[in-house]
Amino acid sequence: MRSIKKYEDLYIKRVQRTDGDFTGTPSLVIPKFTVSEYLNEITILRHEILDILSKSIEQGKKEGSIKPDVNSVELTVLMTLITSNIDNMPNDLKNLLKSQGINHNNFLTDINHFIDSMIRN
Repeated sequence: MRSIKKYEDLYIKRVQRTDGDFTGTPSLVIPKFTVSEYLNEITILRHEILDILSKSIEQGKKEGSIKPDVNSVELTVLMTLITSNIDNMPNDLKNLLKSQGINHNNFLTDINHFIDSMIRN
């Protein structure tokens, strides 16, 4: 795994404030890399996260807690889509849930139950 310190060094460079003081919060953040280099790093990190999730699913299949016929890649993609989009739900969908008396926490609980019933052995 990558160290947190590396990312602090990667993304932030402290610069001298106009009054000459080097202490405290930097007055300016200067990117050390180009946008494409940042995007490449994000892609690498995303791949690592997806790999960890997929391996976790495979481990669950080996241990018997996840159905053996579950496709690890498909479940990884599904879980990623759900978690990345759940907080960006359009208002019409929020209102539809609300009209049925389903608040956000209830919805999240129900999603967990749906997924659990699909994959649990």
